[in-house]
Amino acid sequence: MQSCVSSQVFIAAALLGLSFGQLLPGQTTNSCSPKDMQGGWAAQPQGFFTAGPVAGPFGATGTEVFDGVGRFDGKASSSFNGQIIFPFGADGSYTVTPDCRITIFEETLRITFQGWLVNNNTEAVLYEPDPTSIAVVLLRRQNIATCDLTNLKGTWVLSASGFNIVVPDGRFAWNARLVFDGLGRVAGIASKSDNGVITGDGKYSGVYTLNASDCSFKMKLTDDTGLTLGFCGSLFDNSRQLLFISNDPGQVVTGFGKTP
Repeated sequence: MQSCVSSQVFIAAALLGLSFGQLLPGQTTNSCSPKDMQGGWAAQPQGFFTAGPVAGPFGATGTEVFDGVGRFDGKASSSFNGQIIFPFGADGSYTVTPDCRITIFEETLRITFQGWLVNNNTEAVLYEPDPTSIAVVLLRRQNIATCDLTNLKGTWVLSASGFNIVVPDGRFAWNARLVFDGLGRVAGIASKSDNGVITGDGKYSGVYTLNASDCSFKMKLTDDTGLTLGFCGSLFDNSRQLLFISNDPGQVVTGFGKTP
């Protein structure tokens, strides 16, 4: 059977003076510790419970603060099969190995996430090793010194997708271009697919608030038909990006937003 590594690769390595146990040019080694997690992070777990009282899709978005030693605390808005809980406390412990592997144990639900620090320790990509939960979580370092309404200002593009539990096998996707005035008002246009029914460039307007302590926000929008949508979210990346979740009962919809 032919090897997956061709003879040309071995020849090239020999010409470069490399062995396969050595680093290639441009590769570096990281050495991580719990201190590399210290500070505020925007978090977005999402997945599917295969068993239990809330079996079905779930999602959450919130802010976690890691102490740099092995503990964290925070809160999130969560949807468990369309049942909304806010604020949802999320506290627990964590470890970080020298090779940047993270294990997070959340004590309220007693769930564990495992994964890795990436992108110069500004992001973490994890999953839940539990047979009754098929889930992943993304963490994004906030890097925000102070927060007020002006942190969420100007033009933003948002995109979200998920489940409409009210409709059997319902699926939902939403894309918007919104302008925040930095004073608590927001307006713009959005398009959506509600279980395959397409609505394009609807007009939206509404209000938003921002929590100065953790850079989380709430937003309520009304479209030109009178339909209202509510969201909770968290800013990150020095207020250039955000994560959010619908806080409307019957919805398990998560999304992200970016400035152009």
